[in-house]
Amino acid sequence: MSELLAIILPQAVPFMLVLTRFTGLFFFAPMLTSATIPVRAKAVMAASMALVVFPAVSHDLPTPLVLDLWVLAPMMAMELAVGAALGLLASVPVLAAQAAGHVMSYQMGLAIAQVYNPEVDAQSDALGELIFYLTFSAFVALGGLETLFLALTQSFATIPLSGFGPSITPLDLYTSLITSGFDLMLRISAPATAAVMLLMLAMGFLMKTMPQLNVLSVGFAIKILGGLLAATMALTIIDTAASDEIRSALDAMLAWVLHPQPVTEGG
Repeated sequence: MSELLAIILPQAVPFMLVLTRFTGLFFFAPMLTSATIPVRAKAVMAASMALVVFPAVSHDLPTPLVLDLWVLAPMMAMELAVGAALGLLASVPVLAAQAAGHVMSYQMGLAIAQVYNPEVDAQSDALGELIFYLTFSAFVALGGLETLFLALTQSFATIPLSGFGPSITPLDLYTSLITSGFDLMLRISAPATAAVMLLMLAMGFLMKTMPQLNVLSVGFAIKILGGLLAATMALTIIDTAASDEIRSALDAMLAWVLHPQPVTEGG
């Protein structure tokens, strides 16, 4: 028994750090952060992936392998930050598309109808949910989850255990992705927002021409129908824009993992 413990204990800390890095993915990564997946299932998934990757990971640590809380806590925090950073990078386009749905719903007057989104564990409106799941489907179809696991596995070769720090934090990449995410939000919401604006202008002219017309009762329904029609006609364009942004974000994430320096997104 003592011989077995002598073999296992030196590997306990490296395995715990590998497991912690995989656990970070479940904080922000699309689909993995879903509240519909039981916590036990997430734990089993993280442990299974860590077991597969662990034999190929270098176990050379810059600090002694001691079971001391004050030593292990900062190391585990750094490993958790690596997985969380990758998951957040991949989730930016999906969240930007959902924000575009919120903008469209607000402009059409549908924002008051709230539903629960288990993927992000928050309340959302119906149109925002539609755009979210459309973008989420594009993320899965483009191999987003596979790319996330590949990037995290590759990160052990370029970012050693407990080797993550402020000097290699992808702040520039985050800034670039958030900027392009706002651009994606505007592009997705533009058709419905423009249609609603034109309808409101037309209803304003009509109200001045025919004062007896109750614009408030008629305009509300027309605004919803016009916005939904414009959004429906633009679904193909929305899917193309979201797919391009997701692909660009995944490529930028892989580029940062292969060269862990602040990287500026090209697209």
